[in-house]
Amino acid sequence: MDRLYSSQIVFRSDIAFIEYLSSVDDCLEWTSNGMPKHVLCVENVISLHRFDRYALIIGPSAQSMDYLMKQFPSIQKTGFHDNSFREES
Repeated sequence: MDRLYSSQIVFRSDIAFIEYLSSVDDCLEWTSNGMPKHVLCVENVISLHRFDRYALIIGPSAQSMDYLMKQFPSIQKTGFHDNSFREES
């Protein structure tokens, strides 16, 4: 931040990652689809929505699974215990 000050670049030091990359409406939609209100969960969902490729979600507690299945109804869900996950070509 010292460089910004010394270069006289105007910025907000109190801006949060979540506020910058999502809207209140986005957060309300995500919450209504079952996403927990934890900061890390919100940051992960922002990453999911801004990612251009397939995302790999690793969640040992499966806390975000309800949200993902409601938000993305056509999503393919698998796990290590699923026989098709371990099939070899």
